[in-house]
Amino acid sequence: MLVEMDEPTFQEMKFSPSSSNEGIRANLDMIYELRDGARIKREAVKRHMEMKHKSNVLTRQFKESDLVMQRSQMNAMDNNLLQNGLEDKEVIGNRAYR
Repeated sequence: MLVEMDEPTFQEMKFSPSSSNEGIRANLDMIYELRDGARIKREAVKRHMEMKHKSNVLTRQFKESDLVMQRSQMNAMDNNLLQNGLEDKEVIGNRAYR
């Protein structure tokens, strides 16, 4: 009958439950600091992306009485202008009418 005998590894020989528990407690204490750092980074990335998005967006000023043409309505615009009475409306630009 053959029996295999393994020598314990260095990690197995140096393992102690008390030092393991201390390391776990230290990691748990650090988790709040890591979460705060991650939250700060997330907010910074969010602001950066918001600024980048806003730099590519054209701002338009509309008043409450302005009629705004939607993209889905662009194809039907020629047919509906006469029916809806928009031929008398003032064109403000960017497909908006008053």
